[in-house]
Amino acid sequence: MAIRLSPLATALLGAILSSNVAFAAAPAARVVYAFGQVNAVDGQGSARALERGASVYPGDTVQTQAGRTQIRFTDGGFAALQPNTRYKVEDYAYTGQADGSERGFFNLLKGTVRLVTGAIGHANRSNFRLSTKVATIGIRGTAGVIQTCDGDCAGKEDGTYLSGYGGVWDLQSGDYSGEVASGESYHCDGAECQKLEGPSGNRADVSDDEALVEKEKEETPGVQENAVAQGNQVGEDGVLCDLGGGCGEFTVLADQVGTAIFDDETGAVGDFDVVLLGGRPIASIATLSLGDGGETFRFTEINTTSVDQIRALVNTIDDGFRAERLALLAQVDPKLESLLNANPAELAAKDFGTDGVLTYGRFVDGHLLNFTFFEFIDANGSAEAEFESELLTLSGFQSWHFIYGADPGPVASSALASYVFSGGTFSTSVSGATIGDGVTAGRLDWDFLLGEGALSMTVSHAGFQWLVDGSLRADLDVDDRAFFDDDVTASGKGGTVSAEISGFFAGPSKGGVPIAAGLNYVLEDSDPIIGVAGFGLESIGASSGQAALPLGAVVTFAENASDSSSTQLMNGIAGATGIDGVNAAGVTTGGVLRGLISTPFIVDATQATVVEAGNLGGLGASWARLRDNLVTLHPALSPTTSRVGDLHLAYTTQPTLTLPGVGSFTYGTSLGGTTPTMNRAGDGTTYTGTHSVSVAVDFAAGVLFNFAVSGSVPGASASYSMSTSNVESIVAGQPTTFSIVTGDPGDAGSFNSPLCTSCPVNGSAQMIFAGPSAAALVGSYGATAIGGNAGESVSGTFVIGP
Repeated sequence: MAIRLSPLATALLGAILSSNVAFAAAPAARVVYAFGQVNAVDGQGSARALERGASVYPGDTVQTQAGRTQIRFTDGGFAALQPNTRYKVEDYAYTGQADGSERGFFNLLKGTVRLVTGAIGHANRSNFRLSTKVATIGIRGTAGVIQTCDGDCAGKEDGTYLSGYGGVWDLQSGDYSGEVASGESYHCDGAECQKLEGPSGNRADVSDDEALVEKEKEETPGVQENAVAQGNQVGEDGVLCDLGGGCGEFTVLADQVGTAIFDDETGAVGDFDVVLLGGRPIASIATLSLGDGGETFRFTEINTTSVDQIRALVNTIDDGFRAERLALLAQVDPKLESLLNANPAELAAKDFGTDGVLTYGRFVDGHLLNFTFFEFIDANGSAEAEFESELLTLSGFQSWHFIYGADPGPVASSALASYVFSGGTFSTSVSGATIGDGVTAGRLDWDFLLGEGALSMTVSHAGFQWLVDGSLRADLDVDDRAFFDDDVTASGKGGTVSAEISGFFAGPSKGGVPIAAGLNYVLEDSDPIIGVAGFGLESIGASSGQAALPLGAVVTFAENASDSSSTQLMNGIAGATGIDGVNAAGVTTGGVLRGLISTPFIVDATQATVVEAGNLGGLGASWARLRDNLVTLHPALSPTTSRVGDLHLAYTTQPTLTLPGVGSFTYGTSLGGTTPTMNRAGDGTTYTGTHSVSVAVDFAAGVLFNFAVSGSVPGASASYSMSTSNVESIVAGQPTTFSIVTGDPGDAGSFNSPLCTSCPVNGSAQMIFAGPSAAALVGSYGATAIGGNAGESVSGTFVIGP
């Protein structure tokens, strides 16, 4: 039956509905922290993104995907939602006092929430209720964690988990009804609840990840929270305080050098002052003045989370740039300043730190203001000026990464230094969609004499391992303290992408060599990956530009070359040696192995041409191919013999010292190595080709077997292969050798070329496990065609993974 309303009734109904809408619009809570993907879906299904300061209303379902949030209710209650959580505010009302009309009814649809209850439910427990799919939970002034599992909790049965941190919970599920005290945990499946063994702990037992990443804001009862939401307040001592940094003394670190990165453009390296509040950076101020022929160029840049604080600080500093900086600050758009104050970016707590020399971190979740001032004064005193400002908005995992250290002063003009990874930020994608562990291992070798170096590092991001390696060169536009990428790539995620690097050296210095290096990086994936990393000084080489390999390194080598005074070939020579400082030694220049002394093989290749070189930082694996000007000593030759040809070297500074105890794998995925080369007797030409290498391993039995290599050399119309089914024992930290002689049981090989059709092959190969958990095999091989007028040999190195 249809009902027709009179115009008056329609007007009255409209007023009632309007009143109800106004009542429903009263916020139940506000967001005090949001990180990553956080939104709210209202009762009509409309979604909106949530950031700090946003309101949450009755009927909203707060959702976290790859993110976290904390919301503070108007009754003082608190809810912290972990990733992949859906928490619905079914009904909520609070007028400011417990008069019986207050109520808070919630539904945990998915995920995990940590609760600290407020005023609702204290006077009348029935006014608070939290429901899950299988349980109903009430309170008596409590704190704790509730989790729901529905096939999405690894290692846990489905159902509801409740852990009490304080007070007493009322728990009902199926036939069960009882209390959960502080320190107790229960699991409910809809039919009954079972007490879990062991204490649930208390707030102090919450994981380090939760305690640091969530960054719970402690707020004083009775203080108006909108003062906190503005981002700035005044401490007891009258000093302006920052929401991200807290109250404390201003500290200015002068004469710093460093870099920062926000998007997919590597940040410039520069000199600046860092402003700290309560020991935490809140801004950087850089001023550069250059003069020539009566002309002056001046550049000032400030990055900050609070213009007010920087203005107050600058006003107390009596230096040559005080007036200029105040004038610059006066030009900031009030609208931008208001937006900045409403939601200033914060330091990501978990990866803000120092290695003792370098300080690194990320600003996240809010705004960061960047403004610059350019001024040019010509010889006649005419001035031209330009001011630019930009408000950077960070949401999701978007981050403004930074790293800095003290200016090292003049650097050594002739030295080679090796630096190893010492710390850095979590890597983030430019879009803010993903976050990773960042650099987990790495090495930087720098030749100050040549102004060049080599970088190798591993970046772990969003479930993928990226191996970043390549060459660097000095940025002469700045000075010898800065460098950038020359040819750097990143391999991972099924392919190779380009990588951009911008870095610097920081002090103090040791023997004229800076004791630290910092850099930012961009991996040009479809959604570029960015971050910063620091490296600490490990060793200093001689002023000749040469440095010794670290003790414990293991080198494999292979050569196909001819004596410069004859056509005698060093065919099929391959070997391996440990660099232990007693029996053998290795020398690098610019990160490339140039000298090798072992028994009975000696190579001095410091004057040889480096045809190719590469490395994988996470495995400590490097390789190089050297040509000509090789001085070698071998029993078959006179004591000092100059050789013409190619020497292949592969080595690891991280030999695997503990092998897995179980598992059978085939290693055959190419991770690196030199290009195989072939020599032909009397030809004088070195031909390059391609190859594939594989070997099986049984860690339980401690053996390698089924080694095989095959390749082709198009320029010489040649191909080759050799394999063996023989089994060789493996020992952690030591190389394993395969000797292959065609015709021996288990061995096979052939060489095909215009000079040698199906010729048998004699050869050998050496390899050693490298990196954590035997992640790769680093090795070399040499093979010689035998019989008839073969006179041909081939050599190469490889780095292969399972």
